[in-house]
Amino acid sequence: MVLIEEVAQMKMSKRKRVEIIGFGLCCAIWLYTGSLLWVVDIQEREIGSLLYRIGIMVIAAIVSTVLHEALHGAFFYKFCGRATFGAKWSKLGPVCYASSPGRAMSRWQFQVTCLAPQLLTIIIIAILWLIPLSMAVAFGLLWAAAFNLGGGCMDIYMTCQLRKYPAHSCFEDTEDGYRVYAPEV
Repeated sequence: MVLIEEVAQMKMSKRKRVEIIGFGLCCAIWLYTGSLLWVVDIQEREIGSLLYRIGIMVIAAIVSTVLHEALHGAFFYKFCGRATFGAKWSKLGPVCYASSPGRAMSRWQFQVTCLAPQLLTIIIIAILWLIPLSMAVAFGLLWAAAFNLGGGCMDIYMTCQLRKYPAHSCFEDTEDGYRVYAPEV
């Protein structure tokens, strides 16, 4: 395999980062607000104190992040046989990641791995619609879904970018982005 390109996500232009973050925030706010109107009665007496709500939001963010990266890791393990996890500070703020350095996968496998955590958002919303829950649990699940969708906007962007490479390309996910390989000719 011959290295075609190395893409460092965190080294993209400031404008592109702002666009991606803005898109993610809009998606998360839209999901949260729209679902909130259907599922949760936001009156103070039903959800509890402000501190209680902040606690639920923090727990939802942590659980959602762990599940998001675990789903990436499960697909890296399925397709590559190995997954590594970590956290760091980047230009986007604190980020957690799963990767599989040193192992390459096909374009469709990499796309599935990138998009797998977005299934978590769909599952959470399905639970909210199908199962009667307490207001606190519904509130937490909504925050987890919104956080997962907002945090996954870079995965969605990256999946779209993969379409510019030939279908026979192979990809290696790294801590900072990904490498693209082509078969030797």
